[in-house]
Amino acid sequence: MAIPFERGGGEGLVGGFAETVMRSMSDPVGLFRGAEVGGVGRSVAYATAIGTFVQCVGLTYLLIMSSLVDIGSMAPEPMRQAFRDALHPVDLTIQLVLTPIQTAIGLLLFAAIAHGLLSATGNVRLGYAGTVAAAAYSYGPMLLAVIPFCGALIGFVWSLVLLILGLATLQEAGVGRALLATLVAGTACCCVGFLAQVAIAPIVLLLRGLVG
Repeated sequence: MAIPFERGGGEGLVGGFAETVMRSMSDPVGLFRGAEVGGVGRSVAYATAIGTFVQCVGLTYLLIMSSLVDIGSMAPEPMRQAFRDALHPVDLTIQLVLTPIQTAIGLLLFAAIAHGLLSATGNVRLGYAGTVAAAAYSYGPMLLAVIPFCGALIGFVWSLVLLILGLATLQEAGVGRALLATLVAGTACCCVGFLAQVAIAPIVLLLRGLVG
């Protein structure tokens, strides 16, 4: 059985997307158990759409908060500067442009590391595309970021649980191996992401200077 977003068919992309989100949150084991995936294309598209939407929501809330709250009166100078930088037009533009790219690359990198660990520690039911699918279709709860204050945190934790369940169920790897793969691959991706931020920081500073 294919995951709804993988099927296409009569319900179309929007219907398949909505059904996948709802099933991932209400019956993740049923969604992943015995599922077949065709390739990485739809999985990456699903995760990228959610990741980009969540980033846009976060930036919108940041802009709203900046217009309603005088953060200068309630935070130390380093935090105030970081807040001002995040709202700089250059930073906002870069975040919007890079978010889909970062989401796709991060997903594929995570899946590559996780799949390598799962394969090295035992059997897996599907190939690399299966691990990509397990990671991608755990993104659904991140849509809870639309709930102010606590939504993003709840969505992140929920997605993390779905990720472990997805790897354990779709790849028939067991919770222990799925947890190990998630921790190692997640840590590695965080390190790569940090290094990438450091690498582009001089470019961002240069662009800020040009824009003014």
